[in-house]
Amino acid sequence: MVEFQLPKLITRVRFPSLAPIFMGLVVPALLLGGCASVEQMPTVTGPMTASGRPSGVYHKVQKGETLWRIAKVYNVNVDDLVRVNRIPNIAQLEVNQLIFIPGATQELTIPAAAAGTAAAPAVRDDEFGWPLRGKVIGYFSQRDSRFNENGISIEAQPGQAVTASRSGKVVLADYLSGYAQTVIIDHQDGYASVYGQNGRLLVRQGETVTKGTPIAEVANQGSLTHLYFEIRKNAVADNPLFYLSRAEEVR
Repeated sequence: MVEFQLPKLITRVRFPSLAPIFMGLVVPALLLGGCASVEQMPTVTGPMTASGRPSGVYHKVQKGETLWRIAKVYNVNVDDLVRVNRIPNIAQLEVNQLIFIPGATQELTIPAAAAGTAAAPAVRDDEFGWPLRGKVIGYFSQRDSRFNENGISIEAQPGQAVTASRSGKVVLADYLSGYAQTVIIDHQDGYASVYGQNGRLLVRQGETVTKGTPIAEVANQGSLTHLYFEIRKNAVADNPLFYLSRAEEVR
């Protein structure tokens, strides 16, 4: 199993600070239930005010916003937004969906650019981008023998270019059993991204890459040709769809 090979690879390539990220491959993904639907108030759990109402505000999702961006502007954890709003693993934000922000005192405007506003601090250019253009055909925590449930599978064409989702350092560019030719990028802030099922790798271990840099080409897998993509936070696999803009998704 690949779960037990990754820690050995990290030891071999001598990136001890990243070992916890890949040791997290043995941690089962947390299954979440429920859904916060478009234009409906989500069922909220969390701190309450003296009047018995939840402590926080509702944010109405605008086009292009992600849980990652919203969490950074409100200075809360993505995990807290997922838990409080009971967002399921296969969900992705819809325009006008109401997201409860625990502890917030006012709804903020999410800046579209790095400039930001007085009310909402700027979001740094460190958001995750889609590694390629394609339709999602395998979802996070989906129990399907065709796909690994620690990430998502994106339909692709053989030879299609795979790009770095965020800037960072390549800590693995090699064949990995179960993942095929694989690239792992450390984003040096507790996050790492994993790109599997490639044919040809375009980067080497130790290289620094910027967001959008071609790092690999998808392998020919017949009728199920796809890119396998993970995002890992502090050693644990997280749902990539919480970090990717729905406005850029191919459907």
